[in-house]
Amino acid sequence: MNRALAILLFCLVAPLAMADSSRVMPTVYDTATLGGAARTYQSVNVWEAATQGNLVTGGRGKVLECYADGDATYDQSFTIAGSITNATLFRVLKAAAGHEYVFATAAGFAFAYDTAAAVDPYYVGEDNFGLYDLGFTLVGQNHATIAAAVYFVAGKSGYRMVGCTVFDCINAGSGTYDGVELNGAGTFINCLFVDNDRVGWFAQATGGTNLVYNCTAIGGQWGYYAVAAGDTNTAINCIAQGFSTAGFDGSFDATTTCTTSGVTFVGGDDYHLAAGDTVARGNGTDLSGTFDDDIDGDTRSAWDIGPDEYQGAPAATGGKRNSFF
Repeated sequence: MNRALAILLFCLVAPLAMADSSRVMPTVYDTATLGGAARTYQSVNVWEAATQGNLVTGGRGKVLECYADGDATYDQSFTIAGSITNATLFRVLKAAAGHEYVFATAAGFAFAYDTAAAVDPYYVGEDNFGLYDLGFTLVGQNHATIAAAVYFVAGKSGYRMVGCTVFDCINAGSGTYDGVELNGAGTFINCLFVDNDRVGWFAQATGGTNLVYNCTAIGGQWGYYAVAAGDTNTAINCIAQGFSTAGFDGSFDATTTCTTSGVTFVGGDDYHLAAGDTVARGNGTDLSGTFDDDIDGDTRSAWDIGPDEYQGAPAATGGKRNSFF
């Protein structure tokens, strides 16, 4: 079954206690919900307009939690822009607890915008904006343009994307799709980029510092590509496998404890590390001064390479680790 079309076939799992230090939240904030009719909003853009403003003088951040309610909420694009924020008061779009996107089973909340037009459908142009634990894909693309699914606008900084999966962004026309295109400065932690047309993670001339920590890119032409030598582009503990051109290309200042071959995963669409893996397990750089959790919210100790910190075989029932990505 096509993964994008399978998003409705979700199963909800109980959240675990999570370290979550990578998922930075505003110091104080208002929370709204996105999903079916029982939720506060059914449209991200409606929430965006309702919460746009000067969050610094207002004294509160804004958070929208997404619920996989089995309706068509996922089939939408959005544009985030216009609020005045700082490092402690900002906006966040995230999966609700227990609704984090599960790549292996297409469970949880993923945006899957259906259009043949040339668009950058998930468009972020606001300082310090956070995207956490969501899936992003596209359906029906057929055009001659190079575009990106998740597009971060130039001239902004403090972007943060954590625990997200960007997958199957494929253009049936002569153009191509990147999973993520970064034009401002941002940090990407514990993300998974799978089977996107051209590049999993692509940085244009951002004029800032771009950090990619413990991410995995699978398939496509490139795993990670950084264009501008004037930026600071650093990848640590990242995996790139199955690409046709290069795992890391362009102007990376550092690719520390990264690997482009040999990592053994559980298999199929499950990119947890296999018990027998010897390339990623225990071979990463300790980044505990920056964050201490993995894509599942498990606390890191051995510092494996990639989004998953190996925890042993998942339990037969219950718990987000069963099939998170």
